[in-house]
Amino acid sequence: MRGFGPGSLLCDWQELDDKIESFSLFQWADRELGIPAGASAREILARLPAEDNFHNIWVREGVGHLAGMAASLSTQELLTDGDAARLPDTALVPLHAGMGTAFAEKLFEGLPSNPSKQDVDRTVRRFADLCAANCRPGWEDGTMEPLGLVVRCLYPHLLSLVGDAMHAIEPRLRLLFWHGVGRGLYFVPANFLPYAGARKRMIESAMGETRDPDERRNVLAGLLWAVTLVNLCHPEIVKSTARVCSELKLHDEFTNGLISAVLAWRHMAPRDVEHIETYTMPEKRRDGDGLFWRYWISTPAREALEEVYPGLERENRLASLYTYRTPEELGSAA
Repeated sequence: MRGFGPGSLLCDWQELDDKIESFSLFQWADRELGIPAGASAREILARLPAEDNFHNIWVREGVGHLAGMAASLSTQELLTDGDAARLPDTALVPLHAGMGTAFAEKLFEGLPSNPSKQDVDRTVRRFADLCAANCRPGWEDGTMEPLGLVVRCLYPHLLSLVGDAMHAIEPRLRLLFWHGVGRGLYFVPANFLPYAGARKRMIESAMGETRDPDERRNVLAGLLWAVTLVNLCHPEIVKSTARVCSELKLHDEFTNGLISAVLAWRHMAPRDVEHIETYTMPEKRRDGDGLFWRYWISTPAREALEEVYPGLERENRLASLYTYRTPEELGSAA
């Protein structure tokens, strides 16, 4: 399809390719790893791929999802008991995301077609309890944030009710939920095909998801996290997205999405040099293009890795990346 050329209505095929690859590896991790049908959650977790590479981010998230789907809704200590307690720290971001997605899917499948506020409140509280009972200490936010993704993709008519239910448990959880909504937006059908101008329309559409400015900021940060991480191997896509954000005056939201994804990648692949250097080295060009890269991408990424990441890792607060925070707030969290 790329043969149609840059003048075609359809463009940006590399971004579509990246989306399909990440989604496919997540969705069919069982085929990728040869996991038999009917395997228990513990058996699934034992198949976790060992190598910390970009391909395995999505497979590991799929393993977390498969394990969550295989577990009962009364299970406890899924990631803290037995052999699961020895799974590597580098797998915690995708494992918790996959497990939280599975718990949300299972619980919301049990809701009636037109649930009452009480039904939603009860289901959301049960979801929060299930996440807390099965995540590693300090990773509650990383497990609960995918609720926003599931609701936005599968139950968009319940967004307001679920956001209110999260707020009732703890006010900050409302913003965590809307961050997950933003991540989910990257995979809704309307944002999948690479039409010309699709990135700008996607971001403008995300800005209209909610009228609350704090919720909107988290929606955008979550969306831009997804754009950065999914396309990590193709920085030109990230740079193109930054240009759209520049046009829309969304520097802070882009910066948070960028550095959150880069710091998450550092945690998932601590020995990686290639991708990290791509985002932290300034371009040698002295023209406007080089200055744009330095201001929007390389400087915030480098400063976050040097000044924020060590403290977040030391204090076991990597899950704080799942909510919009200014660089100063992230520094305080670290």
